[in-house]
Amino acid sequence: MDAKTNRQQEWLLLGTLVAVFGSRFVGRICDHAHDARFFLKTAAGLADDETERKRRLIGQADSLLSRMMNETELLLMSCGCAIWSEEDERYLEMMAQRIEPSEDGADGAAVLSRAVLKERERFGRWLLAEDMSLALNGLLVLAGRLRRLLRYERKRLAEETDEAKHRALFPEAADAPSCPVCGSPMRLRTAKSGANAGSRFWGCTQYPACRGVREIIDGM
Repeated sequence: MDAKTNRQQEWLLLGTLVAVFGSRFVGRICDHAHDARFFLKTAAGLADDETERKRRLIGQADSLLSRMMNETELLLMSCGCAIWSEEDERYLEMMAQRIEPSEDGADGAAVLSRAVLKERERFGRWLLAEDMSLALNGLLVLAGRLRRLLRYERKRLAEETDEAKHRALFPEAADAPSCPVCGSPMRLRTAKSGANAGSRFWGCTQYPACRGVREIIDGM
């Protein structure tokens, strides 16, 4: 399983777990968790070239998770329960649990359900507890962990989108070298003045913020 597929399987699995455990709490906690999972499942089913749509769906899921966490925090406080800090032993123990994606990267309903049941056993001692403080804090930890993954995924997808736009604008630079100064892609430019006027060279696409250049040698 490649890293991209592994990440997608991890956030889809976590999203399903949050929805499963969130189902214990009627009202907006349950609704937000289910809707977030719907957006994530839809995003996971998109083709690789639908990067921008996937990024928007993940953003919608992240927004719903934020609302769900807000409702969960309010319910905790209304029940007279404290919210765990990141130094709390229970928080650290939950964060240390390793999430195992579906078998061979598959995301069919049957395969995903087996992965969910395995993780349900792993996290159940917190999230299925009768103690409201344990169950709600556990849900917060799991949702927060998912949101971290989604923020990373949105950033990665944004970079993919920017790169695709760059290739569309500058097709000649599809196989261009990287800038020696900042590492950004380069594009072919033509010197307009000076001793090298009329000569072509590789210039950084971040110009004028970056003025990195490369000479064209042997056709490159």
